Amino acid sequence: MRRGVAARVLSAVDRKSLLLFALILVVCALFVTNAASAAVRARRDELGVLACLGWSTGRLFAVVVAEVTLIGLAAGVLGGLLALPLAALVGVDASPERAALAVPAAAGLALLSGLVPAARAARAQPIAAVRPAVLEAGRAWRPRGVGRLALVNLVRTPGRTALGALSLAIGVCALTLLLAATVAFHDVLFGTLLGDAVAVRVRGTDYVAVIATIPLGVAAVADVLFLGLRERATRARHAGGRRLGRPRARPARRARGPLDRRRRSARRGRRGARGRRAVRRLAARRAGADEPRSRRCRNRPGRWRRARPGRLAAPDPDRAPARGRIAPDPGRNVAVRDFPEGFLFGSSTASHQVEGGNVNNDWWAWEHAPYTTCVESSGDAIDQWHRYGDDFKLLAELGQNAHRMSLEWSRIEPAPGEYSAAALEHYRRVLGTLEQLGLTAFVTLHHFTLPRWLAEQGGWLARDAVERFARYTERLAAALGDLMPFAGTINEPQIVALMGYREGLFPPGLRNPTMFARVTRRLIAAHAAAVQAVKSGRGDPQAGACLQLPAYEPARPDDRACVAACAQLVHEMEDVYLEDIAGDWVGVQYYSRQRVDPTAAGGFAAAPEGAPLTQMGWEIHPEGLHRAILSAARAGLPIYVTENGIATADDDQRIAYMRDHLAQVARAIADGADVRGFHYWSSFDNFEWAEGYRPTFGLIGIDRDAGLRRVVRPSARAFGELARKGSLNALTSADSG
Repeated sequence: MRRGVAARVLSAVDRKSLLLFALILVVCALFVTNAASAAVRARRDELGVLACLGWSTGRLFAVVVAEVTLIGLAAGVLGGLLALPLAALVGVDASPERAALAVPAAAGLALLSGLVPAARAARAQPIAAVRPAVLEAGRAWRPRGVGRLALVNLVRTPGRTALGALSLAIGVCALTLLLAATVAFHDVLFGTLLGDAVAVRVRGTDYVAVIATIPLGVAAVADVLFLGLRERATRARHAGGRRLGRPRARPARRARGPLDRRRRSARRGRRGARGRRAVRRLAARRAGADEPRSRRCRNRPGRWRRARPGRLAAPDPDRAPARGRIAPDPGRNVAVRDFPEGFLFGSSTASHQVEGGNVNNDWWAWEHAPYTTCVESSGDAIDQWHRYGDDFKLLAELGQNAHRMSLEWSRIEPAPGEYSAAALEHYRRVLGTLEQLGLTAFVTLHHFTLPRWLAEQGGWLARDAVERFARYTERLAAALGDLMPFAGTINEPQIVALMGYREGLFPPGLRNPTMFARVTRRLIAAHAAAVQAVKSGRGDPQAGACLQLPAYEPARPDDRACVAACAQLVHEMEDVYLEDIAGDWVGVQYYSRQRVDPTAAGGFAAAPEGAPLTQMGWEIHPEGLHRAILSAARAGLPIYVTENGIATADDDQRIAYMRDHLAQVARAIADGADVRGFHYWSSFDNFEWAEGYRPTFGLIGIDRDAGLRRVVRPSARAFGELARKGSLNALTSADSG
């Protein structure tokens, strides 16, 4: 081919024909790209399941490429068949051979346009928020080949496949018809390639044919817009929105008061600061009208004065701890207290981990899914739903004066807007038992589990998730508020967002940084809404959040990348929650140090060589608890350690762990932190989520081979002695008590 061919073609070809040809080609490429992207997103259920079944990124890439290629071949045949009668109708000579070129053209165009969506599909991760119908029906199957799977997927969804093929065929037909109509372009092109200059005149029939292609191009553009609308509707449905054309079921209307009107006013328009202040002002008047105005922040109605950021809250003089040595000293007078009078010593549980039979939440479904990360099902757990009375009596006899537990949302609200009077009455008996035994109740309103109906609407990604959680909290406050001295809104919201929406290890099993950020914002909003809802009910419960605060450190302090990654993680997991946090107290939950290394698998370096580890593989690092408490103190609120414990089969190691970590709590108190209680995790060996029953955190063991018999360990008696005496010396021996 001689040089200057392109210039000669452009100078010889009729510019109008060339422009129309280019427009139709762009429309076709635009459509195919959009259709391929829509196909990938619509197939995310299947792709997520394939990832769970161990398919590599290469095979996932090949599946999508095969699908778009098959659709391209079908569209090419259909486009060629449509072009022949249309060409005859407008009087254009279009031979079958020329129309047959539509087949490879459509297939090639589809293949090229599908490469980018296919590459994205190759990064598909296991999902569970929207489970495929075949798995829900129990017809799980393992596909054997890429081609077979692509063909089966297209056959299983004939409507979607036909829509894609027909839409692509419209564009291909327009392209074929235009090629046939602009004979001048064809002649000039080949004449130029052969070196012969060809004079060009476009006949009137060619213009008629060209004009006939314009409606086809418009139809292709309209179809692109239609697919975009359809894809937005699909995303809205997966995120908890309603289907287009189907009215959303409205919850039963309830009596509304001034607080509700102010809330609605705050939600309208831009949801500005004026509306939010009005909500806080009215809620504060309702919750504490008798409190002297001078004790509240002048420009923040309803909120108590706090220490300035970065400064520890001044401790109450009546609660000031005794100064002196913190480490256990066998020769020390045991009458000397390391913790002030009134300090709360308790232990923690969570409903799904101990009650048993919570079959209506997302974790039960996750445990039984074929692609689950769980090693076993929770089953009957430790049957505390029926044995709570004996369990609480045992904890009180051991010397504890507080207990942290959670309420199971799926039992209380088994269907949207339907609240179980039986479940609420059961939890009144549970909380009443704690009160009778002298155990101060810390009640967590949400501890990892969601009702199935909410999970199926997208979980925390559902559009109305925050409002639903607030309504659930309002019902709890109205029914149980007088028996909840302390209410924890959400347990470890950082872990809910991280493990469920970025790491994919908890339901719904997503690995999407964008969804992680969105859920983080939702959880912060849900906590603030729940704090207001708790104040609207019976009694005077103190509301707070229970935050997981690991000790993040750069694995290599002299490496800028490590330092930057660590700072980013601290911001995402601590700062965004502690900045202007709503509530009356902050819960600190600490287990280990994590050494941040962006080059390591999972983003964290292994524990230093020789460092002691727990059954969970976590490094034992007591100093991190002191750091976590000081970090939480930035909020200027009272602090309760709501979880800290060790999974170990060696009970002497458990006692040493408690002694070392409680020494750090006493050290933080001596440094001025307003710490008012400590809850060990856990009261009993229980279901440890994806790890099952293997880890043993409990002060009290469970003999699962002897009818779930409770086995009191020496560490439980030692912890009880600590609660009675307030001295760390109680934890020096496994024979305590």
